[in-house]
Amino acid sequence: MNTISSAQNILFKQDVVFDTVPPKKGPNQRSFDHFYIGYGFILDTQHFGALETVIGSSTQLVFGFRHKTKINNHYAIGYDINYNTAGYLIKQSPTKSFPTSINYKSERLLIRNFRLELYNRVNFGKRGNKIGKFMDIGAFGEYGFANALIVKNKLPETNAFGSTKVKMVNRNPNYVNKLNYGISARIGNNRVALYATYRLSEMFIASYSYPETANLIVGVKVGFY
Repeated sequence: MNTISSAQNILFKQDVVFDTVPPKKGPNQRSFDHFYIGYGFILDTQHFGALETVIGSSTQLVFGFRHKTKINNHYAIGYDINYNTAGYLIKQSPTKSFPTSINYKSERLLIRNFRLELYNRVNFGKRGNKIGKFMDIGAFGEYGFANALIVKNKLPETNAFGSTKVKMVNRNPNYVNKLNYGISARIGNNRVALYATYRLSEMFIASYSYPETANLIVGVKVGFY
């Protein structure tokens, strides 16, 4: 018996290499959002008449959200919204004048802000669907709220409450400007970035004639996505 075989006609062919849908989401796509945290140090610029703060113990903590819109392979724009709190540990000395000449065991000016920043981003090198290497230059404005001057002192003897230590929290001091502004810069690779901010406005209302605080902060930010 003769067996006759015939080949099947191919009615449908799929090439998985060319059928892949390009990704629409990711760090290097048209639009990208992510959260981050940051920690920085307030640097005393040592200019004449500046409020002396303790370097290394005057710090900033940041919690933020960042949006980026890609314009082309090497340029993007975006905005940054964050909550930040900065603590200025004030040096106690015979020449101290802010806000009084009284010396305490410790005295910290705590500034809490909501900040809005607009920035330009330049990307470097090949990166695929990653943030890659970048540099940001931006400007920010911020609103201060719930600011406080926190004073701690040691008493010469036990008080009526059985304590030898006292803590005073002076809330919302009226000599602090609620609105401030400045410039910012970041340089980073993927999730990690070094940042610097420089406040251009005055921290204190001019009529009080207080020495100005240090206005440069440098630190590191880490993204989550």
